[in-house]
Amino acid sequence: MKGRTGLALVLLFVFWTEPLAIYAQQRKASSAKTATLSFGAGIVMNSGDVKPAARGDFYLLDRDLIQILTEEGYVPKYDVTSFGLTYKVASLLKPGEVEQYLQAHSIPKDSPEIRSIESVHKHTIDSTITNFGGKGKFAVRPGTYYLFGVSIIGSSTIVWSVKVNLLNDQTITLDNRNAAGIL
Repeated sequence: MKGRTGLALVLLFVFWTEPLAIYAQQRKASSAKTATLSFGAGIVMNSGDVKPAARGDFYLLDRDLIQILTEEGYVPKYDVTSFGLTYKVASLLKPGEVEQYLQAHSIPKDSPEIRSIESVHKHTIDSTITNFGGKGKFAVRPGTYYLFGVSIIGSSTIVWSVKVNLLNDQTITLDNRNAAGIL
């Protein structure tokens, strides 16, 4: 009887843990799947010429930029463009330079601007700099993201904040039509 009980326990263990192991492998494989978001960014000038957003800073956020910053108490002076310019300045700061920046501009450490910058960094999934043709890409897990970018093209500063439902590889164009603001 003892041998049968032991055999039953072994069989129970094998038949119980094997499906769990298969499920875990499938789940790991599905979570490891990535989708590529490719994009081209530029601005169409009044003359009709297209100027690429060369060497522009772009960020993939897990939440909408306005929502992130508003929740931190930062109220923009005008619209998303002022958020963009604030974040552009902040994104150029290296961690060791933040203290110097705060002192040089007399900004308290607990100010809404600083809390907002930190909050945006927490919600940044990935970042990239476009090439000289204004093209960039992200390879991330499928999901809903917000593509945020700021670029200076000629005398114009253009800001994008575009919601992207990334299920498979996708390519989008960022231009005047979907810009959040142009200064």
